Amino acid sequence: VKTRVVSGSLKKSSLKTYTSGEGQLVGIIGDSFTEAASLGWGYENSYVIQAEKLLQDSIAASARGGAKSAEGVEWLKNYYLDTYHPKYLVLEFGMNDDNYNLWLSNIREMIALTEAHGITPILMTVPPSGHSQVKTIAHRKMSEWVMTSGYQYIDFEYFMTENGQRQKMDVNKYLQDGTHPVAEVHGKIAQQLASIVRSSQ
Repeated sequence: VKTRVVSGSLKKSSLKTYTSGEGQLVGIIGDSFTEAASLGWGYENSYVIQAEKLLQDSIAASARGGAKSAEGVEWLKNYYLDTYHPKYLVLEFGMNDDNYNLWLSNIREMIALTEAHGITPILMTVPPSGHSQVKTIAHRKMSEWVMTSGYQYIDFEYFMTENGQRQKMDVNKYLQDGTHPVAEVHGKIAQQLASIVRSSQ
């Protein structure tokens, strides 16, 4: 499946949307984990494109590297939900957030906006930061909330920590920048996302 950039910026936020078709079963909004801008091996190997192939359906993924959860709220209100109408929407935010309470408020608002449009939200757990202990502590709390929220989620934290123990980052699962997941993790997330969608239909 070949993906192209179909939109430029939204209020100077440099938001980019990738889509390969019009029949979006799954949508995604997020940060560089979804944008995959730092991947030397190409966007075609990102979890977004791999999930498209597994589901045999197009995905509309809007993302910007460095985005925080507050921007996700803005994108949903001002662009995404007026443009795309997927059955499921992945809310892939947290890696750039360091304030748990603010993230929680924003993720709850995104869930409410998504459900108000008849769309089922899928959340994400947030792996440790390779650069900030403050972020790592906040990310652990975010992941705990996600796992007890009752919503389905893709589990970046599990796949990016040593032995899936959710405590210490597994350096072999991060690119050298200490932030982004390696190709192996993208593949596992794609499989998990496809499994969630198939089991929910």
